[in-house]
Amino acid sequence: MPSLTKRALFLILATFLACGLSAAMPALAFGEEPQETTSTDILLLDEDAEPAPIVPLAGPPFFAIGLNTYNTLAEALAAAVDGDIITLLDDYTDNTGTSIIVSTASGISLLTIDLDGFDLDIATGDIQIGIGGELIIVGAGTVSVYETLEVDGGTLTADADIISSSFQDNYFFGVYAANGAQVSITGNVTSNGYFTPAVTAVGVGTSVDVLGDIQGFGLSSAGVSAQDGALVMATGNISGGAAGISAIEAANVTVTGNVSTTEPLFGYNAISAIDATVTVTGNVTAVVDANSVGAFAQNGGMITIDGIITASVYIMLDTATKTAADYQANSSLAGYLEFTDGTNFVWVKGEIPSQPGGTPATGDSTGMVALAIILALAALGMAGIELSRRHRLISLR
Repeated sequence: MPSLTKRALFLILATFLACGLSAAMPALAFGEEPQETTSTDILLLDEDAEPAPIVPLAGPPFFAIGLNTYNTLAEALAAAVDGDIITLLDDYTDNTGTSIIVSTASGISLLTIDLDGFDLDIATGDIQIGIGGELIIVGAGTVSVYETLEVDGGTLTADADIISSSFQDNYFFGVYAANGAQVSITGNVTSNGYFTPAVTAVGVGTSVDVLGDIQGFGLSSAGVSAQDGALVMATGNISGGAAGISAIEAANVTVTGNVSTTEPLFGYNAISAIDATVTVTGNVTAVVDANSVGAFAQNGGMITIDGIITASVYIMLDTATKTAADYQANSSLAGYLEFTDGTNFVWVKGEIPSQPGGTPATGDSTGMVALAIILALAALGMAGIELSRRHRLISLR
């Protein structure tokens, strides 16, 4: 394995240096009494003598920059200069509060982390990529952060799985991208934060591309939240506790896989597009309870679904609910059934399954109760975002 080879090379180098040092030590004169030694002394011993005990290093090296090794993440970051590659030599968990910060202001604007198949757990810190910063993660391992992997105007390219918020009693995000950030992740993104999305994208010019699955596991969490003209593209599946996708204010979300909610108590809207556009190639599933909504569009929202919708409330357009039979006689999108109130549009291509109950079982025939719940959940999500932002302790600018 490449990782074992690297460790062997470092050990060979250490042995070579030790031998070189021992050759340079002066030999004892004839009849000279040997001096009392310490653990750092190196002696030339008679072949019949007992071998000297091997004194271990202070700790196993977990990181390398070139041929230099380091025992902690903090040591490796302190030694790194702009453009360096920090290589992980084994699985490593950091509990010291160390964070990785890459930005023009931090002095390191370009940093590469080679996981080499190992896992890096920043258990009490996070990763922040600010304006002018670029972080490249290679090596197909897993990167875990306690709080958030935040890309605020910088660039992230990660060939790794990203996990955030190991504890569910917080409002931290998985991946947060804003201010023109460019994010590309080939692995999965997972977050356990309450009332927050696994992936959040904010602002015109901000782009997030995830090839793996996106999952929000925390109470009333979401898979993806996109707003203010941001762009999110996901090749895998998206799921969240209360919402799969929430897109507002001219955001655009495109998903190749399926979209679903997972909480039977709080899972209300699998997709919501408020003045935004969402396109899904797969199926859409909202946990079936009295108020679960498959697709919700408001303020000119547009949703296109190639698969099927499974939910108690099939589609909701502003305050009006639509069953699977309420499509238009003529569709403006060839090959799709069109559902519209003249302002909002949902197009569905897949086979329409039997519905568990067209209108909410609560008797909410106008859909106002469901709408109120959706908007309340959205408000909670935005409150969580603002709370998290206000409590940032490290400035990236």
